[in-house]
Amino acid sequence: MTDKKNFNISDYLISHANLGKELNLNAFEAGIQLIKEKFFANKKIITCGNGGSASTASHYITDWNKMVNLATGKKFRGSLFVTTWGSSPLLETIFLMKIYFQDNWQQ
Repeated sequence: MTDKKNFNISDYLISHANLGKELNLNAFEAGIQLIKEKFFANKKIITCGNGGSASTASHYITDWNKMVNLATGKKFRGSLFVTTWGSSPLLETIFLMKIYFQDNWQQ
C-alpha cells in the first residue's frame, strides 16, 4: 500500500484489484438473486442510508427505477429512506417509522 503522502493512481488501482480478489462473489450473487426474486414477485425493494451511505442507497434506487423499466418494461417498486439519525440511541429502529408511514400513507 502506498504511503498516504505519496498517493498515485497505479497503487490505487492495484489496491482495488487486490480487494476484488477477496470479495465473496457468492454473497453478491445471492443478493442479486434475492432482488430479482422480489422484483418479479412484485415486491417493493427498500434501500436505507445514513449519512454518506445515503448517496449509495439513492444511487441504487435511481438506477434501478430507470434501468429495470427500460430492460423489462416493468415498473420497479423501489423506495429510499435516508436519515441523519445515525447517533440515535435507537439506531436499530431508525427506519421503522418511515416504513410504517410509507406503507400506510395511501390507505
